[in-house]
Amino acid sequence: MKLKTYIAASATTLILGIIAGLETTTPTQEAQQLIEPLRELAKQYMPYTIQTVTLIFTKNLVAVMVMWLSGTLLTIPTIASLALNGYIIGIVMALTGNPVKALIAILPHGVIELPAVTIAGACGLRIGVEAARKIASIITHGNASITKAFKETIKPMIISITLLIPAAIIEVYVTPTLIAIFK
Repeated sequence: MKLKTYIAASATTLILGIIAGLETTTPTQEAQQLIEPLRELAKQYMPYTIQTVTLIFTKNLVAVMVMWLSGTLLTIPTIASLALNGYIIGIVMALTGNPVKALIAILPHGVIELPAVTIAGACGLRIGVEAARKIASIITHGNASITKAFKETIKPMIISITLLIPAAIIEVYVTPTLIAIFK
């Protein structure tokens, strides 16, 4: 399958996670536990500093790398990560109580960051499907190559990682200004 199919599957998983999070009008204890690390990260968040750009970029880099590399575990961690990221976005949007304010806080950097996450998820799904094919090929004497799948996903992952740089810069320098303007 072409990467476009995996991108569609990745985006769908992320969107379904967002919808599930938006439906969480009263956060459960589990949802609160998911948000707690974000609160801890927010304590370190100092708008308008290069240190915060580095912190956000590094956090997002780890997330996309985990999505990509964990695809070898038959896509399960990649799917879970996409759904969880979407769910957290949805919960945060639901908890703001103001959809316009939530969009102002997410969209400026999200228009770059979410495609980066979607691409990384697609790459993880591609590798996971190939890993499943490899297992099946052992039984059926077919032909599958995880190495080939990794090679095919290197360029999209470079794009994904590159997109995280302007997303982090916008999140630190533009988003706080817009939030302040639309308070």
